Amino acid sequence: MSKEKSRDSDPENVVPLARKIARYLPDISLDIYFDVGANIGQTVRSVRTAFPETKIFAFEPAPDSFAALEQKWGADPLVSCHSLALGSTVATVPMLARGTATTNRIVTEATRADTVDVPMTTGDVFCRGRQIEYVDFLKIDAEGHDMAALLGFSKQLLTGKIGFVEVETGLNPENDRHIPLESFKHVLEAMGYRLFDFRLFRLESRDTLYLRRCNAVFINKALAKSKNCSQN
Repeated sequence: MSKEKSRDSDPENVVPLARKIARYLPDISLDIYFDVGANIGQTVRSVRTAFPETKIFAFEPAPDSFAALEQKWGADPLVSCHSLALGSTVATVPMLARGTATTNRIVTEATRADTVDVPMTTGDVFCRGRQIEYVDFLKIDAEGHDMAALLGFSKQLLTGKIGFVEVETGLNPENDRHIPLESFKHVLEAMGYRLFDFRLFRLESRDTLYLRRCNAVFINKALAKSKNCSQN
């Protein structure tokens, strides 16, 4: 496959992660994938390529982004689109929403003209309402709201009902947008998760040659030690 075709079908570069999971956990299946902060469906596209039989729940509260997401993926029987923010409480919250920008995010107060009120629920409440007992893969990309979204899945996490967790995380002290990796490690390790992989590294800037952020993938420790694991 050419690089251009690869970027078209896998814009978020999920295929290499899928290969790693298949290599070390050949007997497991990823039946349910949660994409929290789906934007217009970039990760949905990649997951449909990497895990073609997986059911995807895509969450995007920004109105224009959700409209584009729904238009692109709403008719796909394996994609369920939801105009919702996920956080640590059930509430209506202000969101900075500039078209379909990937920097749209939940804010503490509506002080700008380009903020809108959006509905927010928790992952635990959503799963209970949909009778979803197990989430195979939870990916969160919420532009600084990631920890709140993660904590909304506390019951699922503490009971081992999530297999993998992927978060966008900050890697230097100048980055005040993304939650530091150390914070995620502290929370997730206490809940029984361990680091599995790093991907999508980004520099602080073109002129600053140190890392700003990346995506960190954690695995449920019980799954990592399961009989399904391969040592190859």
